[in-house]
Amino acid sequence: MRILSYNIQAAIGANSYFSYVSRLHRQVLPDPAKTGNLQRIAAYIAAFDAVCIQEIDLGGLRNGFRCQAAQLCQAAGFAHHVAQTNRVVGQLSRHGNLILCRTPCARSSAKHCPRASKGAAYLPPPPTPRTANWYWQTST
Repeated sequence: MRILSYNIQAAIGANSYFSYVSRLHRQVLPDPAKTGNLQRIAAYIAAFDAVCIQEIDLGGLRNGFRCQAAQLCQAAGFAHHVAQTNRVVGQLSRHGNLILCRTPCARSSAKHCPRASKGAAYLPPPPTPRTANWYWQTST
């Protein structure tokens, strides 16, 4: 089984410190470049049996209120997925994690741990502890 863990940074397309700063608007606003970035991500992850995605947007303004999980499932050809929201910032974003797999997920659960900090300085802390990891079991 080929497994991948991938932090997609909400498909902002940062590949250097400079691009992270120069593309900062993509953290808060929808941008057509995200569609191309998601397509490239989908092409890369399609070769794996299970993919664990971090920093996916599950339907906020910064992705035009479209769920990146649904976009990746369709574009990469994954029939099964489990998504978990870990922070909602008003209408701006729905930060989350995602597991994509080729076989059905028979069971999944989020394991929470105590938070060491109160979150990023510019964001309110989430109402529940952050997810540290997931456990999942395939049906085969």
